[in-house]
Amino acid sequence: FGDPLLAEVVLPPSAGWQLTGAMAAPRRDHTATRLEDGRVLIVGWFTQDAEIYDPTTNTFSSVGTTRFSHGWGHSATLLEDGTVLIVGGGENRRAVELYDPSSGTFASVGETLADRTYHTATRLADGRVLLAGGQGVGPVTHAAAEIFDPSTQSFSPTGSLAEERATAGAALLADGRVVVVGGIHTTSPGQGYGLRTTELFDPATGTFSPGGSMTLPRSGVETATLLSGDLMVIGGGTQTAEFYDPVTDSFRPIAQMITPHGSGTLTRMHDGRVLVVGGSVAIGPVTTNAAEVYDPQTDQFTAVTGMNEARQQHTATLLDDGRVLVVGGVAGGSGETSTAEFYGLTADQRMSYLASAVDEYVQQGVLTAQQGKQLSARLERSQLRFDAGRYRQAVNQLAGFVRKVESYIRSGVFTAEQAAPVVLTAESLIVQFGG
Repeated sequence: FGDPLLAEVVLPPSAGWQLTGAMAAPRRDHTATRLEDGRVLIVGWFTQDAEIYDPTTNTFSSVGTTRFSHGWGHSATLLEDGTVLIVGGGENRRAVELYDPSSGTFASVGETLADRTYHTATRLADGRVLLAGGQGVGPVTHAAAEIFDPSTQSFSPTGSLAEERATAGAALLADGRVVVVGGIHTTSPGQGYGLRTTELFDPATGTFSPGGSMTLPRSGVETATLLSGDLMVIGGGTQTAEFYDPVTDSFRPIAQMITPHGSGTLTRMHDGRVLVVGGSVAIGPVTTNAAEVYDPQTDQFTAVTGMNEARQQHTATLLDDGRVLVVGGVAGGSGETSTAEFYGLTADQRMSYLASAVDEYVQQGVLTAQQGKQLSARLERSQLRFDAGRYRQAVNQLAGFVRKVESYIRSGVFTAEQAAPVVLTAESLIVQFGG
C-alpha cells in the first residue's frame, strides 16, 4: 500500500464551456424543448423558421416552418405522445400548434380561450396542460386559466388565478398539484409591480388556492425542482434565491448568488446541483457571461468558468448526456445572437475519468493492483451495458462500484477527499440513467 495521505486527489477534467454549431437565425425569448429522442426543438422570435439541435453531431438543422409567428413569450410543452404543444406569443397571442417529431411537421390546433404571452404552461400528471395567466394587448396581465386536452385537442376553462400575473414561474409538484410563483401584475401599459404571492392549482377540483409567500417580490421567475422535491426560485433582478417546500407550503432563503442573473436560467443537472447562467447584472442592457453552480448539500454557490459569450433571454436545456445546452439570447450590446454553447462533461467523458482515476490511484500506490482490478471490472461491465442500451444493469454495476469505493474509505484505503470526486461522478451517472 502507498500512504493515502500523501497521494494526490485525482480530479475530473474541468467541465467548462464549448461553443457548438450556430443556429441559422439569431433568437431571444425563444423556446428550446428536449424531444424524446434527445434532440432539441428551437422555436420563436421574429421568424417562423424552426430548428433542431442534434447532440450527436452538435449541429442545428432546419425543421421547416411553424404555422404562425409566435415572436416572444410563447410556450412549448412536450406532451406524453412526444409531440410539442406551442402556444401564444407576442405576435399571435391565441395561436396554437403541434409539432410532430415523427413527421417533422407543424399543424394548427385552434386557438386558446384567452390571450397568452408570458403565461405559464405546465403538463399535468394526467397528460393535460395547464395554461395560467399571461399578458394580452397592451400589454396588460390577466388571471384566466385553461386546460388543453391532447385527446380532444381542445381547450376548456378552469378556475382563474386570484391575481393577474405574467412572467411567473410554475412547477408540477409530487402530489399532482401545480404551484404558480410570483410574476408581474401590470396596472396599465408600462406600469406594474412584482408579486410575492403564490397559488396552488388542484387538478381534482380545477381551482386555485393561495400558497405561501416568497421572501420578496419576483418577476421573470426561474425555477428548478431539486431531487429533494424542493423548488429553487430566482428572479426579480437580485442576487437572492430561495427554496419552496411543498410539504410545508413555505419559502426559506438560501445562500446568495455571487452575481445577479436577471433574465438568466436555472438548470438542475443530473448530479442534483443547479447551474445558473447569464442574464443581466443591473437594470438595463448590462449582460453577463457569468455562471455558477449551487450545491443543495452545502447551500453554497460556486463560480465556474464563464460562457464564451455574455447573454440574457437565452434558453438552457439539459441534454441526455448530462451537458447543458445554452442557445441564443441577447449578447451584450450587439443584439440577438445565433450562437450556442454547452457546459459539462458527457457520460462517456465521465466514465473515462472514472477509469483513469482508478488507474492513477493504483500507480500512486493507494490501491493495490487487485483492488484496482476489482473497481475496473465494475466499470468495464457498466460501460458494456451502457453501450448495449441496458441502462438499469449499467447503473447496478456503477452502484456496486460506489459501494466498493465507500468500503475502501471505511477501511482507510481512500481518504474521503480522494474518493469524493470519484463517488460524485459515478452518482451523477446513476442519477442520469435512472438509478
